[in-house]
Amino acid sequence: MGTIINLKQAKDPIKPLDPGLYVVTILGYDEDSFNFQGKDILMYKFKLSVNDAKLDGEELPDYVLDYSVSTNFTTSEKNKLYQLLKVLNINLEVNSNFDLDMLIGKKFKALITTKTKKRQNDGQEYSFPVVTDVLPYTKKAVSKVENTPVVTSEKKSTSAPTQKAVKQDDGPSDEEIADIIAQSQKDLEN
Repeated sequence: MGTIINLKQAKDPIKPLDPGLYVVTILGYDEDSFNFQGKDILMYKFKLSVNDAKLDGEELPDYVLDYSVSTNFTTSEKNKLYQLLKVLNINLEVNSNFDLDMLIGKKFKALITTKTKKRQNDGQEYSFPVVTDVLPYTKKAVSKVENTPVVTSEKKSTSAPTQKAVKQDDGPSDEEIADIIAQSQKDLEN
């Protein structure tokens, strides 16, 4: 008797997203390793929950995306794991240990674009989302009440509460994001 095989249905590629900057949450990760030019490289595939995911302007609830990060455990700016840790405000010293489980539940902003490839078996094109950059997650600007002198016509000053907006850096502007997306799309096409 010969070898018996059982073919399974190929996974449909994940639906693309509208390109943009999304807040994502790390749900978990898988680990794999490979050898590249004689060096052992570890690959982490992070499962990301994408907040407010959209395709053609329509909400996509419960959208989960894989973000693969390879590392040789150096503090190089090209090291994607090191970049991710910096974005999450985790500053490690050389030769220190870190438990990646501590990343589960952490949020960051991911610039997501669409990449198109051809299948090798049938030549059909398919598109899928790609994380091209990571940025720190910051909450929207908040306001707080402060006691500051207020000048009135009757009295020179009183101590009355006033509203003052506290500006926090929310990352790049919409125009800068559009430029980054356009450049990332060009880079992916080349």
